[in-house]
Amino acid sequence: MGLLVEKEIRAFQLKNKALVCPVCATDEERADDDVEKIVAEDVIHDTPPMECVRCRKKIK
Repeated sequence: MGLLVEKEIRAFQLKNKALVCPVCATDEERADDDVEKIVAEDVIHDTPPMECVRCRKKIK
């Protein structure tokens, strides 16, 4: 039996495809099952750098 390891969440992708960093995400957005969670292992193929729509920080 293996251990469950929780992955680090890099961002939340909202229904309107906007990205929000974990610091700016509200409790409702974190709990919503329709919001996609982008974790550290996910590969994003966007040419422009990803940034939070609220604080404008680059999402690594």
